[in-house]
Amino acid sequence: MFQYLEQYEHFLWLIPALLGAWFAPQVVLNLVGRVALRRKFTPTAGLLSSFLKNPLRLMLAVIAIDIADTTSNELTARFHIAAVVWLLIQASKVLKVLCFVHFDSSSPNNLVARKIRTQIQFIERSVHVLLILLGAALILMTFDKARSLGGSIIASAGLATVVIGFAAQKTLGTYIAGFQVAFTQPIRIEDVVIVEGEWGIIEEITLTYVVIKIWDLRRLIVPISYFTDKPFQNWTRNESSMLGYVYLYFDYAVDVEDLRVKFMEVLRGSNLWDRKVAVLQVTDATDRSVQIRFLMDARNSSEAFDLRCEVREKLIAHVQATRPEALPKARNEVQVVPAPVGVV
Repeated sequence: MFQYLEQYEHFLWLIPALLGAWFAPQVVLNLVGRVALRRKFTPTAGLLSSFLKNPLRLMLAVIAIDIADTTSNELTARFHIAAVVWLLIQASKVLKVLCFVHFDSSSPNNLVARKIRTQIQFIERSVHVLLILLGAALILMTFDKARSLGGSIIASAGLATVVIGFAAQKTLGTYIAGFQVAFTQPIRIEDVVIVEGEWGIIEEITLTYVVIKIWDLRRLIVPISYFTDKPFQNWTRNESSMLGYVYLYFDYAVDVEDLRVKFMEVLRGSNLWDRKVAVLQVTDATDRSVQIRFLMDARNSSEAFDLRCEVREKLIAHVQATRPEALPKARNEVQVVPAPVGVV
């Protein structure tokens, strides 16, 4: 019996080792989280546990199995590689979230934050792709047949490179366009753009495509190379503040000075106005009406649109209530023609 136990004694501690591998990461990460909270690193406390707990569990479990069973070195090596790749990917996600917390894009002057966020997001996804490819290559190299093919693969590397280059030319071009967009930044996360006649906000930038959130909650998906090959409008390229305008048409009986006073009253009473630009001008006059442009500024495009609607509604209501004769109207002149002599 003792001889039997000695033969399998390296398995006796495997169950407690696996239990330790399951609970140890949670305990350690909770302690790190408490230290982070005491040092006022609030976001770190939950991030470490949610992102790193499971990869660490897998890594410790593989180490325990590797020590207990020396006959499964190749298999455990593959799990070691998978665990390390998973841990590095999750660690990159933690770093991304911490950077996003530091560079808050919800503030009014968020140009730098949006610039850094766009670059971080692209770098993170590039790192994920490279880690997965590297991990897959290392796992394949643990197979004997894969290693035996190594010589012939290296010998034909030149020809394979040419063939792959031609086959993946468009894909590589798209990936290069992604790098160009990430670092020259014609667009950034949360930029307001007009693409294919659609007004929307850049919601996501991936390695190959861009997701644009349209104002009516639709999603416009365009290849990332679109922003290096075709013209488009970027309303927040240098700053988020924008000018908004309203055109209204009135009869010649309109009192322009009264409108100017009411326009300033509406702007001063609105939280949407950025208090830098307020201009009223008669920009055109036809034989039927006059055109008046109201120009104002707002902190961003969304508030500019809302401010334009507010100004338009309140000025129309003001004219209807105080000077209805100033509303546009069509005039018809009726001429009385004298009857011919002798006609009763």
